[in-house]
Order: sequence, then structure tokens, then C-alpha cells
Amino acid sequence: MTCLCVLTWGLAPAALGAEQVETFDGGEFTNPFFRHDLEFKECCWRIINEDGEWKLHLEPNTDLITFDLPEGDKVFAVSVDVEDFEGGFVGNRPTSAVIVRAASGDFALLLAEQIGQRTRLEADVNTPGRLTGEPLGEIVSLSFSAANEGNNVIPEKFGANFDNIRVVTVGGVPCEAVRRLKGRCGPSGKLTAKVKLSSRDHDGRTLTIGIDGEPIELSIAGRKAKHRTCCLEGPVELTLIAPDACVEPVNVTCG
Repeated sequence: MTCLCVLTWGLAPAALGAEQVETFDGGEFTNPFFRHDLEFKECCWRIINEDGEWKLHLEPNTDLITFDLPEGDKVFAVSVDVEDFEGGFVGNRPTSAVIVRAASGDFALLLAEQIGQRTRLEADVNTPGRLTGEPLGEIVSLSFSAANEGNNVIPEKFGANFDNIRVVTVGGVPCEAVRRLKGRCGPSGKLTAKVKLSSRDHDGRTLTIGIDGEPIELSIAGRKAKHRTCCLEGPVELTLIAPDACVEPVNVTCG
């Protein structure tokens, strides 16, 4: 009988700008950031030790939802180490997946590079979504899926292993606290970007802007966060990444 089970984890609030890591050391969940429901423990997954390394193993044809982020801190980037042993239906190309879902409803589908080869899979708010091709924006959930196809490369292996789950959180500033995003750039190419807030309540926290898509984390001082950089040329787009979609992009011309 085919086993299909789902395990749901929630996230406790994290420190701003923190990197949370789960390595399964000692054969258990080690980071309280990843809370989990063990109802399906005997069904479709287990924590194993291979060559001195602890890993999360999923049986074939299993989906595992690893987190669903509540309101509060925003997920900026995720990464997972994957060893996939399923891909027989497509010429031994790996088919087990890491699925990164965004608040927009779009998602990224990440696959290992080669059967049985450990691969680091990564995504962040700028990763193109599979549905629209646009940047994902705020990440809200991360799912693992082990396919059910077997392989001819390492036939004694099955399912998929996952390790070193990393989640980077940023933000923590609500949209309603952001008043405006401003920018200017002169003939010398010196760019100044500024985010103004409605109060000093978020002093010392961080937010993230984008300069032509490149994320820049800023510290808030009082009621504003400011960034300066030099020697740009041509049109430049400024965006607010975290918190996401609070204000319209600002376009300036440098040089």
C-alpha cells in the first residue's frame, strides 16, 4: 500500500535578521525554531545516520511540509542539502523536490543535480517564480517531496535525504509603519536611498531594500533607514523587499 503523509511544522518567532539551522544532530530535531507534530513519525519519514551525518529521510511518495511562517518576521532566503534517489521515469534525472512557496501564490521548484549526489538547493525573495517568472517576494512555506520512481544508478537506495535546513529571516517591521521610500542620484553617480517610518518604535531593527534587485539590509535609526552608494550610472530602481509590497518602487537616474 502506498503511504502518503503530511507533517506540519510551525515557526516560533525568530530574532530579526537571524539564520535558523536544523541539522538533526543526535537523531532528533535540534532547533526549537522548527516546531513539529510527530503524529506521523512511524509512517513515512525518519532521522538516519550515514557516515557520521544525521539526515532527514523521506520514504518514496511522501510530501513533508516543513514550515508555515506566521505573521511577524519575514523569510528572506532558504537553503537545504538534498540527496535524491528517485528519477527512474525520466532517465535517472532527480525528481524529488524542495518547493518554496511565496505569499503571492507563486512558487519555486528546486531539484538536485544528480542521483545520489548531495546538492545544496537555495532560493530567496529574488528567485523567479515558476508561474509568473517574477521574483518570489516574501517566502511563506517550504515543502519537501520524495518521488516514487527508483533509479538505475544506486538501485539499493530509495526516497530522498534532506539536511542542513537553513532559514534566514529579515524584517519584522509591519507595512503600516512605513511612510515612504525615497531616492536620489546625482551626476556623480552617488545614490542615496531612504525609508521613512511613522514612529521610533522600530529603532534598531532592520529592513531590506533592493537596488536593481540586489538586496541591501539597513538598520533603522529613529524614524528612518538610509543607504548611500557611489558610482552608479543610468536608470536605477529602488524597491522595499522586507517588509514586502508596502510602497511603490522608486526610479532614479544616475550620472
